[in-house]
Amino acid sequence: MADRRRVSRTPVAGLRTGLGQVMDLSPTGAALFCKGKLAVAVGDALSLTLRRDGDALEVAAKVVRIEPVGLFRHEVAVAFDATSAEVSAGVARLIAAAERAPAEAPCSLAG
Repeated sequence: MADRRRVSRTPVAGLRTGLGQVMDLSPTGAALFCKGKLAVAVGDALSLTLRRDGDALEVAAKVVRIEPVGLFRHEVAVAFDATSAEVSAGVARLIAAAERAPAEAPCSLAG
């Protein structure tokens, strides 16, 4: 499959969501590793809360791709609806924090 990403992704450690573990993050979206039965489908709109060290950011997202990677294991790609400068800046802040200290400060992405 051809790579259709508009921007590069940054691998992140310790970043999670209600759907599963965040494998990588970009200003325009994220890839999640999900275990168990999926509660989402391609096209679903989601509201995610991104949190790190007391910093919280609400991000609207849409499920754009789901790929099975094993028995009851999936990679779920979401695209952020980053229509505001605040959302874009907040996601960039989380990426910068992950690049500076990926193992020192755990991250969470609740949604």
